[in-house]
Amino acid sequence: MSRLIDSIPFHSTVGSRESDLSLVIFHFGQWFKGGRYVVLSVLVARAFIWHGRARPDLVLAAWGLTALYALSDEIHQLYVPGRAFQLSDLALDISGAALGIAVYLLARQLIQNILINR
Repeated sequence: MSRLIDSIPFHSTVGSRESDLSLVIFHFGQWFKGGRYVVLSVLVARAFIWHGRARPDLVLAAWGLTALYALSDEIHQLYVPGRAFQLSDLALDISGAALGIAVYLLARQLIQNILINR
């Protein structure tokens, strides 16, 4: 019986469970950080495009302002001990900004269609 048990590969030792948990926490933190830029870009887009048509220049300006803030956040980390400028974080933040603006534009279009079809 012990041979059978010894032949089963156990990947869930205490050390790996702790490492798996820290990996999950790390990824959750990264997605949460990107999610903050989704919310920020929705608010910036709403401020730029609060009435009328969603002109491409206003959409680009909303995304650009949010991306510029993400860049300033990464540059600020250069001056914080233990932190560093990371292109992967910047890419995640800028992607979150683009996703937020896309969500805002889709929601805006859906709301307009619902109000028109009343």
